[in-house]
Amino acid sequence: MPGVNNLGDESIEVLDGADHPFLRDHYPIAHASFKEELEVVEAAAEPFDHEAFLNGNISPVFFGSAINNFGVRDILQALVEWAPAPRPREAKQRTVYPDAPDFTGIVFKIQANMNPQHRDRIAFLRICSGEYRQGLKVKHVRSAKPIRLDHAITFMAQERAHLSSAYAGDIIGIPNHGKLRIGDVITQGDMIELEGIPHFSPEIFKVARLNDPLRAKQLNKALKELGEEGTIQVFDPLEKTGIVLGAVGQLQFETVAHRLLTEYKIDAAFDRVPVQKALWVKGDDAHMKKFTQANANRLARDAAGALAFMSPNRAVLELTMEKWPDITFQSTREIGAV
Repeated sequence: MPGVNNLGDESIEVLDGADHPFLRDHYPIAHASFKEELEVVEAAAEPFDHEAFLNGNISPVFFGSAINNFGVRDILQALVEWAPAPRPREAKQRTVYPDAPDFTGIVFKIQANMNPQHRDRIAFLRICSGEYRQGLKVKHVRSAKPIRLDHAITFMAQERAHLSSAYAGDIIGIPNHGKLRIGDVITQGDMIELEGIPHFSPEIFKVARLNDPLRAKQLNKALKELGEEGTIQVFDPLEKTGIVLGAVGQLQFETVAHRLLTEYKIDAAFDRVPVQKALWVKGDDAHMKKFTQANANRLARDAAGALAFMSPNRAVLELTMEKWPDITFQSTREIGAV
C-alpha cells in the first residue's frame, strides 16, 4: 500500500500491507481507526471485475489526496490499464472505426472564459479516428469549408499544454472564436454526419431582467455565447420580444447568473414567462412556410438556428399539432442537426 508521502523531496515509501509494524508502532491510534474503516469498506465494496466495469455495472473507488499528490498516480495508471479502448462511431453514411487512417472528430463541449484574462473560447473535440498533427488541414462538415487545426491544447486541472499529436480516443481543445459548435464534425475524409448528442426540451422557462438596462446589448451577446456552450438553452423569438432561456432545473439559472456577473460583469435576475413547453418543429418547405407565417408569435430559434414552437400550455400545443398534421413536433433534437 502507498505509505508516507515526503513532501520535501516528493518521494513515497511503500509499506507492505495495512498491518505493517511501522504503522502500528508510529501511529497506533490512527492505525486502529484506519483498520476499522478499512474493514467497513471491504465489507461494503464488491471485488473489482474488469468486465463488469466495462459494462457500466460497477465503478472503482480510489482513495487519495490531490492536493498532496497522494494516490494521483494510481488513478491515472488505472485509467491507462482499465479504461475502454476507443469504440467505433456510427455516422449516417457509415461506421467510423478508430483505426481508420483519416482524421475524424466531433465537438462535444464549448467552454468560454477558461482564461478570464484573454476571454478565450475552447472547443473540446473527441478524436474518433486518425491522428491529429500540428497544422492538420481538415473539413468542417456543417459549413463545408476547409479549416486548419493549429495550437491544440490538453488540460490537467488548471494547467494546459500544447499538443503536437493526438490519437483516436483523445480529447483535445481547439481555440475557437465562434466557428465551431457542439455536434460539429471535423474530418479529413468524406463529409460524414456522426450520430451526435441529444438535446432535450427544457422544463423551466425564464427571461433575464437587467438591473442596469443600458447593458441590454452585452446581455444578449453573453446569453448567445452561453447558449452556444450548452450552459443553458437560448430561444430567440421570431418577433424579437426578448430572449427566452430554457433549463431542466433551477441550478442552471443560478449558474448562468453567476457566470454573467463574474465573466461578463452583468448583474441580472430571472423571471418566469408564460411558456410551458418548447418543441422543435420540422416539415417540408411549403408546409413550414405556412406554419411559420401562422404561428410567428409562438416560434423561436435556438442557439443553432433550429426552429421551436413555444407553447403556453398543453391545450394550445394539442390544438396546434392537430391543426398542422404535416408538421413534426420533437421533444429532442440532435445537436449538430438543424
